[in-house]
Amino acid sequence: MAKGERRVLLVLGDYVEDYEAMVPFQALQAYGVSFDAVCPGKKAGDICRTTIHQLSPAHQTYSESRVCQGQLVPAAAGSVKGRKCKAFPAIRPVLVAAGAYWVEPETLLVCVVDGNIITGATYEGHPELIRLFVKTLGGNITGSDRRILFLCGDFMEDYEVIVPFQSLQALGCHVDAVCPKKKAGEICATAVHDFEGDQTYSEKPGHNFTLTADFEALYVSSYDALVIPGGRAPEYLALDEKVIALVKQIVEARKPIARREKLTEETELTSILFYFIFYL
Repeated sequence: MAKGERRVLLVLGDYVEDYEAMVPFQALQAYGVSFDAVCPGKKAGDICRTTIHQLSPAHQTYSESRVCQGQLVPAAAGSVKGRKCKAFPAIRPVLVAAGAYWVEPETLLVCVVDGNIITGATYEGHPELIRLFVKTLGGNITGSDRRILFLCGDFMEDYEVIVPFQSLQALGCHVDAVCPKKKAGEICATAVHDFEGDQTYSEKPGHNFTLTADFEALYVSSYDALVIPGGRAPEYLALDEKVIALVKQIVEARKPIARREKLTEETELTSILFYFIFYL
C-alpha cells in the first residue's frame, strides 16, 4: 500500500451477500488496510446475517431473491448521475433512472471505474474489484508470476477457499483449484460453519466452487505453494494416496503449505501466505 494508513468503511445490512462482505473485508485487511464494518441500528459486536446467492444453470436467476445490489445505495444518494456504472442486469433500470451511464456487463469478471466509483456485476469479479480499489486508495499491485495450487474437496469450508483464492488472484498470481476425481469446470460443494449459540457449530450449504484444472493432469513441480482449505473435505482427502503423494512432493521441495481450520482466521492465513510467496 501507499504511505500512510488507509481506513475503509464497510456498510452492511442483514442478509448481505456473504462473499461480497467477507472477501473484500478480509482481503484488504491482509493487504494492511484498516477496516470497520457498520450497520444502521446496530452497535460494535452485534452481528449481521448474511445469505448465499448461487447462480444455477437450471434457473433464470440466483437462488435467493436479491444479489449484487450494492449500487442501489449510491443511486439512492444521487451519487451515480453522469457516472459509468456496471451491475447485475436486474439493477439496470434503477441506475439508468438515477442518471447513470449503463455499461453492459459482457463478462461478470470485469469492473468499471469512473473517478472514485468502482462497480462490478457479481462476486466473481472480486479479483479485479480489489485490484482497482487498492489502486484508488493509492496502493500499487505490481503482479506476481507465482503459481498457487488449491487442493479442494466437497464440503470444504466456503470462506477458507474463496478468500485466499480471490485475494491471491487480485495480486496477479496464477491460482488453480483441483479435486481428486474431478476435472476443470466441475464444481465442489462448500459448507458454511458458524457458532450460533449451540454447543458446537452449525453446518449449512455454501456456494458452489468451480475447479480450474484437472487433478490427474497436474504438474505439481510447476507450483510455488499449496493451500488446503478446511471443512469436511480433509476428512476424506487424507485417505487418498494420490493426495498424500502430492502433499509429500510439495513438502520435500520445501515449498509453503497454507492450512487453516479456525473459521475466523482467513485474514491471518492469507497474510502469512503472502509473506511466503513474496518475501521468501
